[in-house]
Amino acid sequence: MAQSKPVITTSELWANSALAPHKQKPTIGKIANGFSYGEKPPHNEFNWFFEATTQMLLHMQENGVPEWSNDIVYNNGALTAWDEKIYSSIQSGNNNKTPDLEPLWWEEFQGSGGGGGGTSTLYKYEFIASAGQTVFTCTYNPAWVYVSVSGIDLAEAEYTAADGATITLTNPASQDDVIKVFSALDVLAPAPLPGINVVYVNSNYSADVNELIVCDSQGVTLGTGFVAYNIVLPATPMDATIIRIMDGSGNSQNRPVLITRNGASIDGALDNITVDVNYFDIKLVYNQTTNNWSLAK
Repeated sequence: MAQSKPVITTSELWANSALAPHKQKPTIGKIANGFSYGEKPPHNEFNWFFEATTQMLLHMQENGVPEWSNDIVYNNGALTAWDEKIYSSIQSGNNNKTPDLEPLWWEEFQGSGGGGGGTSTLYKYEFIASAGQTVFTCTYNPAWVYVSVSGIDLAEAEYTAADGATITLTNPASQDDVIKVFSALDVLAPAPLPGINVVYVNSNYSADVNELIVCDSQGVTLGTGFVAYNIVLPATPMDATIIRIMDGSGNSQNRPVLITRNGASIDGALDNITVDVNYFDIKLVYNQTTNNWSLAK
């Protein structure tokens, strides 16, 4: 059962109708140091304080998330509202960067009303085949689809997937073969953002500045396991460069991705990173002064 909590309405804003000299903002020094023991706080400064407090509480009640302000320095992961959307800061020290114009500082929060990049629509299908069956009906992204037959990944030449609606096997299935189809739409085709380039990789790759790298972790089966591959970070990036690396097919536990630092540190350590978490999503932000890639949330 929900608990009853105090609610502030517009008519209950403290000292909202008070005028000078009965409402006055204290000096910066007084705000920093506060009132001294035994000091009698002036009524006009008390009125200013309580009005500011109740105004913020009302703002939070009305909006849920505070509206963006160019006066605030946002931390990594902070949320703010702007133009009827919610944005998440992807760097600390984020000040005076308008959310919808600064993709190196903000990303649209997943699940906010406006949609946008980063929202994932995943499609997974499993079929039990009849003898000789070749056609399977399902929704998928032709640019990023994987098909397996009874646990064996098929090469692109072994099936046709072009219309987003049907998968056709080159070789007919046997009775009770298990056909699995995996695809993803939005996460693999995010809305374009200024300055961000989306690339899709399934082998060793040297990253460029301000890229979203979507990794195919299914790979090619060799013997009993999968071959890991290496993403090399840029050697001489500019300050505030962002590299985002994500597992687009959910098999990094079997086919890890090695992130090579290429001379810089990563989160202050002189070590490369091996990522073996399925569907991982990592953001790296470069600081030119410290020659360090920080792991952002």
